[in-house]
Amino acid sequence: MSDVRMDLAQLESTAQAAKGLATTFDGAESFAADVGSLTGHSGLSAKVDDFGGKWDIAREDLSESLRSQAEFMQAIVDTFRDLDAKMAQGE
Repeated sequence: MSDVRMDLAQLESTAQAAKGLATTFDGAESFAADVGSLTGHSGLSAKVDDFGGKWDIAREDLSESLRSQAEFMQAIVDTFRDLDAKMAQGE
């Protein structure tokens, strides 16, 4: 049987980083309504509001994707550690 080598500590660290990024995105404030009106130009204001609204949606999607990837990476770590422990016990 060939050996499978995986840097579980690095994978777990990456999962934690992804969770941290998701939390950062969750905590970011919606700025679309506030910034557009500050431009002083109705056309620019509408464009800024449109961009801000789309960014708010994209930020939510990105946060959800980061959480999903973090859970997936952590599941890999947990599964490999469990498998390694069982193989060490001869199961």
